[in-house]
Amino acid sequence: MKPSTAAELYTKPFRLVGSWVSAHSDQAVTIATRWKELNFWTEGRKLVQIGPGMSVELVENLLRDYKVRFLVLRVGQGGLRELEFQMIQSRRFTYTPVYRVGLLEVVEVKPLVRSTVGTVRSAMSVADRGGIAEANAPDLLVASDEARARSMFRDGIRRLEQGDYKGAHERFRVLWDETRGAGPVVLLTSVALGFSGQLDQASEVVQRFYSQPQAGDFLDDVWFHQELFSRLRQIESDISCCSRAKTLYGIAANYWEAGFRFQADVFLKRSLGEDSTYFPALTFGTYFALQQGDTARARMYSTRMRQIDSLQSASVLYGNLFHLYDSVKTVKHAAARLDLQFEMAAMYERLGRTETAMDQLHLILRESPHAEGALRALAYFYERKHRYALAVETWKELLEASPESMEAREKLAELLDRL
Repeated sequence: MKPSTAAELYTKPFRLVGSWVSAHSDQAVTIATRWKELNFWTEGRKLVQIGPGMSVELVENLLRDYKVRFLVLRVGQGGLRELEFQMIQSRRFTYTPVYRVGLLEVVEVKPLVRSTVGTVRSAMSVADRGGIAEANAPDLLVASDEARARSMFRDGIRRLEQGDYKGAHERFRVLWDETRGAGPVVLLTSVALGFSGQLDQASEVVQRFYSQPQAGDFLDDVWFHQELFSRLRQIESDISCCSRAKTLYGIAANYWEAGFRFQADVFLKRSLGEDSTYFPALTFGTYFALQQGDTARARMYSTRMRQIDSLQSASVLYGNLFHLYDSVKTVKHAAARLDLQFEMAAMYERLGRTETAMDQLHLILRESPHAEGALRALAYFYERKHRYALAVETWKELLEASPESMEAREKLAELLDRL
């Protein structure tokens, strides 16, 4: 649907976006946005709240759990969209811009088809590794200066992920001027300085947020980076290698969750450099390498764990997990492979990686939507995490797959009473 006048382009963009989504999707589609007004124009389609202050991991989990098809994002200063960073850093979904009206853009979300065990992600195409795909839609009009800003923003993040902090800082500094101080650009300018060791300069930059109007979306991120910069300063006076290893491991885990994977790796290596036997860092390193597709490195960390304590539960569980990974790559029959993936999900749960276990279950259900074991496990996961509406939907799916299931009927009745 096209705007009839130039004024309508900016005064009624939600109606136009809602009309476009309704014309290009069925009633069961889920939309994620922070803009509740859209609900009036989407003809009953489910809307879930999402915001720019959410971490990469939280965004991906929300998109996965609610099976989101479209994001509706506001285009900010210089052409950067809400969730620009999260989309670039995503490794579980691809994002393709499909429609634009005024300052609202619709982005189609597609989950990756399958896990890519054993493949180094940097060598993959966007379709395999996730991230923003090139737009090719007649209803999408992006000005050349906006396209340039997005390209430079992506290049700055790419340089951060390659350890080229100076190059990243140069790009973000240029963007700072061109976008007139857009929040994500100012924040990443500070991040680039902090990653290069210029902690005082980085802190000076983020302090500007506290005096800026409408900076609320970024204050949690500001606090997050300030806290990590503070921990790095404390390390300088810490004389205990064990204590330094623990602090550095914590920083690595925090950067991983925030989507800064290269920096997570930097601090993981620094932690093990302080204490090569620090077991939590080795456990995290094994998981980190697996998620990056680097199974050789994951096995190296796992071997060290077994050498330190072969009876420790993480050593045993990761050993079992590698056996399952090897079996998945060689099994020929689909049903046998899905059974192995279910075992992998159970193994990840026992390792405390519940969200990764849930990823495995969703992979199974994408291939076999009525797999009762996967539906049952997923429903219990949702209930344990207090995502009761999702638990209800999953028990309903199980009941459709297995109408005689008394367990599904009882759990469904119990949860509906609770809601």
